[in-house]
Amino acid sequence: MLKGGGLMNTIAIVTEIDAEIARLQQVRELLAAVKVTGGKRKPGRPAAAASLPANGKAVRVLSAASRESIAAAQKKRWAKVRREKKAALKAAATEPAAKKSSKSAPKKRVAGKKTAATKKVAAKKTAQPAVEAAAE
Repeated sequence: MLKGGGLMNTIAIVTEIDAEIARLQQVRELLAAVKVTGGKRKPGRPAAAASLPANGKAVRVLSAASRESIAAAQKKRWAKVRREKKAALKAAATEPAAKKSSKSAPKKRVAGKKTAATKKVAAKKTAQPAVEAAAE
């Protein structure tokens, strides 16, 4: 810094100090702004203070027609969900009945076989007295 034991260029030193002070003040302002917003800003988003109105609440203005169309679309979506749920419950309720009928089908066949067998036995019994009567 001292060259040849001579005098220092005080004007250059003062200019560098002023530039450094300006940079430090800018950094301080940025840090103070981050502290105020909470440091939760995301890249590309405007500052929180700039996006909110004076009362602090965000307001989205929609026309009455827009609100009605949004409400109608939401009701349509919920109706579809309810229809699908109802159909699923109905399908679930009919499945056990189908299983019962498949289980009861063999019982019916067995019962049918029993009645056919009893009919044959009954026919033989009624046929035997007629044959015996003819033989006498």
